[in-house]
Amino acid sequence: MKTAFEQPDGRVKWKKYQDLPGFSGDRKLEDRQKFIESDFKGKTVLDLGCWGGQMMLESKRLGAKKVLGVEIDKDAINIGRSLGLDIMVDDLENPFLWKELPRFDVILCLAILGNMKNQVAVLSNASQLADTMYVEGHGEQHKFSRSDWVNMFLTYTTYKTIEYLGNITTRPFFRLSREEKNLEYIKSKNYKRIAIIGKPGAGKTHYSKYFENYKIITDKENVDFSGDMVVVDNHGALKLSEYDCVINIVSDKRLDNISNRENRPVDNQIIGFCDTVSPQYLKGNYDFYTINN
Repeated sequence: MKTAFEQPDGRVKWKKYQDLPGFSGDRKLEDRQKFIESDFKGKTVLDLGCWGGQMMLESKRLGAKKVLGVEIDKDAINIGRSLGLDIMVDDLENPFLWKELPRFDVILCLAILGNMKNQVAVLSNASQLADTMYVEGHGEQHKFSRSDWVNMFLTYTTYKTIEYLGNITTRPFFRLSREEKNLEYIKSKNYKRIAIIGKPGAGKTHYSKYFENYKIITDKENVDFSGDMVVVDNHGALKLSEYDCVINIVSDKRLDNISNRENRPVDNQIIGFCDTVSPQYLKGNYDFYTINN
């Protein structure tokens, strides 16, 4: 059985897709086994554009208690249902779909966004339904780089953690989550260049001290992008594209600092006027973390 894929240039290419029990396809299971098992055990999972259900079966193997797929290719749906999978027929670009879907623990958004006419709408709608999302990009024919994906995640979702987990063949693979990683976890990743950003008074200098083996750069120094380093504040971290990791420090304490500094009550107008310093945002190949101070 073959299925149709519309290519970026508008041509339709027919191909065998997923490797499934009894069905040989191009997408090999062993190439795609990048999930973190703890995300799935006892959890609910939604697989968007699931085709015949290869990753639905993998989710069940990892211990998911409920797995639902959404697919529009009826031949693929018949294969998945023949394997005992729960697959609903719908178009991911149907806005009414998102009004009826419940929340899930995990959403799989694997190699589908590049085929959407409105990628942003699908990503944004999906991100509101789960605290954890796995996203698989596309091959080089879609001309979407890793930094393009990071840019899209930062702009159109509210996930606090965005991690690149490597490539599946030529396709970048990401884990997005609302959970906050602690500093020890971030240090264990051994990033070479780390930017610490946040509003004045958020605690950037405090957190920079945890990276004792790095060169620490503040806004009082010339920014030297050679070697390993930690950039301590917004002024030093203007070029986020230069880093492997960006840590965003968020703190309500800065509101008290502003109030004390100005010796007057804090209101939105004062905050907006005196505390709006932000890093210049540029696309880059970095992982992103938010830490509450």
